[in-house]
Amino acid sequence: MLIRLLLLSFLLTISIPAYSSSDKKPPALVLPDILQPEHAKNKTTPMPFTRTGPTIQVAILLDASGSMGGLINQAREQIWLIINAIATANKHDHPVTLQVALFEYGVEHQSKHDGYLRLLSPLTSDLDQFSEALFAIKIGGSKEYAPQVIQEATNRLQWSKHPDDLRLIIIAGNEEFQQGDIPISHAIPLAVSNGIVVNTLYCGPHLKGRELQWATPALLGHGNYLNIDHKKKAPQIETPYDDDIIELGRQLNETYIGYGAKGSSKKNQQLAQDTNASSLSKSSSAERSIAKAGKQYKTQDWDLISLAQENLEQGLTYAKKDQQHYRGLNDQQIIGKLKRQIAQREKLQQQISALEQQRKTFIKQSKNTKKTQKDDLGNAIILTIQDQAKSKGFSFL
Repeated sequence: MLIRLLLLSFLLTISIPAYSSSDKKPPALVLPDILQPEHAKNKTTPMPFTRTGPTIQVAILLDASGSMGGLINQAREQIWLIINAIATANKHDHPVTLQVALFEYGVEHQSKHDGYLRLLSPLTSDLDQFSEALFAIKIGGSKEYAPQVIQEATNRLQWSKHPDDLRLIIIAGNEEFQQGDIPISHAIPLAVSNGIVVNTLYCGPHLKGRELQWATPALLGHGNYLNIDHKKKAPQIETPYDDDIIELGRQLNETYIGYGAKGSSKKNQQLAQDTNASSLSKSSSAERSIAKAGKQYKTQDWDLISLAQENLEQGLTYAKKDQQHYRGLNDQQIIGKLKRQIAQREKLQQQISALEQQRKTFIKQSKNTKKTQKDDLGNAIILTIQDQAKSKGFSFL
């Protein structure tokens, strides 16, 4: 036994370097990410918010537990309808930047340590990224820690600090609101202190939602309490203009030319989200095509034509590196081709916009329900955002 102890002492002595008072401090012990979850979380922290003008930020928190398949289907079906309804926002004669974020909560594939929740998309203007995140939601679970997901959204997202901007949380679910260790009395004031309005959507009867405390967070959060029927199919009205809009949307895709490290993957993502939309309904596919033709569909960080629309000189710089589309052309020839491609895209966008107006008129005339109906997720989110945006001086064309 004594020999073993002496041997162990010797091995420890030779394996651990000695540091005198004059030496530099020994290197810090580095644990793997799995043993320091906060460090791992920070590695994916998005860049701080950079304001370029009036901004609307919306964090959508969806209960993805086992009984909420209908809610998630409504969200997927109506996401482009929601985007298009907000896309025309304006303030002080300046176009508005829209950012959306997505959390799922009540999910069994996350641990109690994580609050059974997951951040799927940070606040972003990348609408394809948001759509991809929405289709990545996994249904299943039974622990819905609503106050904790509000706290996480408040703390982890990069919110604007500007007083003119609108910051909203919209949370939807169908169980007792107060679950988990974070109390309503902590989570909601935390959000309010950061200038965030909290809105709640109970999936079920209005009075039942009040009994389960869904009205209280909205009252404390200066927001609205609404109830929706998450089991109903999202309302869809097909129009005579849908096929033409979808075809123009396909042609619009052909005007996108990827550049840089993200070009290829983002182009594939664009096509994948077209497929996701078309797999749901013709109406959803048409709404997505309309969104791609709108000002909120921002792709300057990966699409050469969008970049050239914004800054022709930068577009030229990257086009000269593209040996597939601009090979053998001098600077003036490349600039001429870029201008023609920009003009082609703008023409397609204008054609989609014209058809969109006719489509809106057709839908308005076809509706049998009141405009103020809020019993599905899409209508509830649209009317909530528009009402609260108008109260802060935003307008909608």
